[in-house]
Amino acid sequence: MALRQRVLKNMSELSLQTRLFDETLAMPVAPVGLCGIYVRCGEVQAASHP
Repeated sequence: MALRQRVLKNMSELSLQTRLFDETLAMPVAPVGLCGIYVRCGEVQAASHP
């Protein structure tokens, strides 16, 4: 396997905006399933939060 080196260029117009249900969000939405990585039983806590 060969790896190709790349150089990151022109990040002046970088945007993390995304569209969800015809709404523009400033940041991408992370799946709830990733909550368990940060907190034990994080999915349960996220689902039970009002």
